[in-house]
Formats: sequence, C-alpha cells, structure tokens
Amino acid sequence: MVEITAESILQCSVSSLTTPPATSDISFIETKSSGIGATANNDCRIPECAAGDLILAFILHRDTLTPPAGFSLIATQSSAVTGLPTGVNILSAYSKVAVGGEAGTFSTWHQATAQTFQIVMTTFHKPSGSPTVNSYATAHVDNTTASQTATAVATGTADGQLGVVFATNARTLAFGNVTMQLVMAGATQVTPVSTPSNIMCGGYIPLNVGNSTTGIITSDGNPTSGNNGWSAITVVLDA
Repeated sequence: MVEITAESILQCSVSSLTTPPATSDISFIETKSSGIGATANNDCRIPECAAGDLILAFILHRDTLTPPAGFSLIATQSSAVTGLPTGVNILSAYSKVAVGGEAGTFSTWHQATAQTFQIVMTTFHKPSGSPTVNSYATAHVDNTTASQTATAVATGTADGQLGVVFATNARTLAFGNVTMQLVMAGATQVTPVSTPSNIMCGGYIPLNVGNSTTGIITSDGNPTSGNNGWSAITVVLDA
C-alpha cells in the first residue's frame, strides 16, 4: 500500500510543472569579426568550419551591401538615425553552407560608400547534414538614446531548434571599451562582452516548440543625447 502524503503530492506537482531546458543537436563552433571604421571594403576571416557546417554572417553597414559569392541574404533590418551620413543603421544576416577549405580564408564584403562597417561571422555544426534556416524575426528602434533594446522575438516550431540572436546600435560615447550583453535565460553570448567601440552583440539559444527568443541586449556606451538606433535580427535554425 502506497501512503499518499502532502509532501508526495507537492513533489508530484512540482515534477509535472518542471520543463527540462531545451537542447539542440546543433553546436556552435567559432566566431570571427572584422572592422568598425568607415570603409567601403571589409575582409573578414571565416571561422573554423568543415564541409556541411553553416556559416552565418551578421553585418552592420550604412549603405548598399554586396556579399561575397556563395552567401545568401536571410534578412535585413534598418533603423533611422538622424545625423548619420546615410540616415540609417543597417543589420543584415547572410548564410552559406561550407563546402570545405573556407576556414581561415578571407571573405571580402563591399558597401557602396565608405561608412561604418562591421562583420561578425559564426559557424554551426550538426552531427549529420547541415543546419538549415527555418525562419527569422526582425526588430528596430529609431532615433533613441535607450541603452538597451528588445531582441527580435522568434518562436520555436520544433524541438531542438537553435535561435541565433544579434543586435547592433549606431553609436557609442567614445572609442574606449564598451560593454554589451545579451540578457536572455539559457542563451550563450558569442561576441565579446567588452571591447573598444563595441556596437554589435549576439549569441544563441536552444529552442523547443513554443520557446521564444525574448530578451534584451544592453550597452553602457550609448549617447545620452542626440540620436541613436537599434537594429535586431534573430535567425532560427533547424537541426
């Protein structure tokens, strides 16, 4: 005979309400970044990868962008920033499935005029086949002095997906170290927390059905006067 007690009922209730954290067969490999100054051309080394791995590139630019051969546009999001030469701060996301031999080589990106230009590349692996892009979400805030922004919110449609979350702002107070952080339970940041003139931040989070990429990205370098802008993109990968 099993004795039913208040303690056993409580334990059962807690157990039924506890959802294990999402996991994914997709694994992060490496991040590489390049550039921040005003330029029309930007060369970024491709991170460690092998044939079949997925390369994601997140590019901060201010003018029309031309990617290297083999990269496909996923999404682009601009924010209006009065006072910038082009009036916009743009974040674009591109993908490429590695064919082998790319790791450590340079990829050359071009924008129409010499403007602020930064690239962050990340690579992802799955045990069999290649991770694929399922969906994306975008968000932006125009002409603001806010020191944080909401992430672009995407929702998992299958267990084992991976959300890759990035955002950029337009300006920092100075060229010293700026701290940017991805604040999202369960997420892993892949960009430096503190680096000179830091204006891009990103990371990844495993997703199950119904999980979302709700969070914020913060910066301690935002101007307290004048105009700034935030652009955000989240890419959801299928395993």
